[in-house]
Amino acid sequence: MPATLAGGQPVQGVISLPNGASGMKLEILDKSGAVVRQQIIGAQPSGEITLTWDGRDGAGAMLADGNYTFKATVTAAGATSQVPVKTLTTVRSVSQEDPASELMVLVDGGRSVKMSSLQRISG
Repeated sequence: MPATLAGGQPVQGVISLPNGASGMKLEILDKSGAVVRQQIIGAQPSGEITLTWDGRDGAGAMLADGNYTFKATVTAAGATSQVPVKTLTTVRSVSQEDPASELMVLVDGGRSVKMSSLQRISG
């Protein structure tokens, strides 16, 4: 799910590192796939790691509201791989067209996603 930048508010994502990492690189990509920011992050312990992006590009300028993508590359046990980033967003509403259809969730940025695609809900 894309990360939605809205109103200059920081955007968060979560990655799972069952074995930790000796190093990590986080890239923020715009809708065309261009890297707008890169962060080099040092060693990380095992577990879930929360990443926060302040909405600024590599030069420190605030970027426009919209959808962006987090891309995390991790080095662990001498191997480098990409790990999925779960993004956090605000649920605006839940709807169901008919009793046989799946619940749909409207989230920040005006996107609708299937309820089954959500991995965690917290208040």
